[in-house]
Amino acid sequence: MYSRHEGTYGASKLLSLLDIRMESLPKVLIVDDNDLIRDLLTTICSNYNLKCQCATNGQEAVHIFKKETFMIVLMDLEMPVMDGFEATGAIRQYEIAENCNHTPVIAMSGKPLINPLQTCCQAGMDGFLPKPIIIAELLDILKTATDCET
Repeated sequence: MYSRHEGTYGASKLLSLLDIRMESLPKVLIVDDNDLIRDLLTTICSNYNLKCQCATNGQEAVHIFKKETFMIVLMDLEMPVMDGFEATGAIRQYEIAENCNHTPVIAMSGKPLINPLQTCCQAGMDGFLPKPIIIAELLDILKTATDCET
């Protein structure tokens, strides 16, 4: 029980418990060069108790991926520096080299593609989410990947 007067839990103890709780939340890596898309996805994920880390390009995403464990990666296909296809290839190489578990990578794009799911799966991705993003589709993907109730 928390009280204002250093009762059962003092303020530092309470903050420590909150930090532990935040660390135990499933993590989503959001990779998109568009600020609005990153903000939208972060807000949706946060509303369902998912912790988010963001990257603005594929190279940054690979760097972050090597340092942390994620339940799922939401990867834009067209970005500066390194696109989503190349970043996914680097992630898959890292998983093999380090004997890591397979992390689902879901491609996102607003550009029309011929058979996008097949194209993305051949590139090592696990699914495709078209833009504009339909929230119900995103929630289905997150629920499947993280086994959480949305």
